[in-house]
Amino acid sequence: MGQPAPVDPAWALDRKALTEGWPFRCDSALNFIKPELNEMRDLWCALAANKRAPSRADFDARRLKPFIRNITIIERVPIDAVRWHYRVRLAGSAIAEAVGDHTGRFLEEYLPRESVPRWTATYDAAIEGGQPLRLTAEFIMPRIDHLSGEAFIAPLCDNEGKLTLVIGCIYFKPKRAPS
Repeated sequence: MGQPAPVDPAWALDRKALTEGWPFRCDSALNFIKPELNEMRDLWCALAANKRAPSRADFDARRLKPFIRNITIIERVPIDAVRWHYRVRLAGSAIAEAVGDHTGRFLEEYLPRESVPRWTATYDAAIEGGQPLRLTAEFIMPRIDHLSGEAFIAPLCDNEGKLTLVIGCIYFKPKRAPS
């Protein structure tokens, strides 16, 4: 008997989002509506050539300049051998304006408790799948419940070559009024 086919992490996350009623969709096709996200995808792919994923050091200020307002870098921090949580290492000004500046804070310190599993599942999918994801979201959290967004989410290696970081690039827009 052969090995089972690997599960696409974007597909698995999208199925979980549907089952749980989470307000986002996920795919691995990486065909973005926002041109800047296609540019970010292309940059990540070029930097990932011939290696597991780009490193955090590959994304210096010069490379990030076109996207810096919309960038977030999230770090997976171990609690023990089987559990972890996520800390915001960098949040661009567009993100900070929309949701507040949470640099240095863990998700559970500022997100509503019921929102933490969906954010964690998204970052887990990127790291454990080792590939970028495309997300579209209709935000329901206070302060941004009037916004929707499209995001590029991808894993990054730390200084030791381990996938422990996630880079995100998100663009917000007002939600459409119901027809």
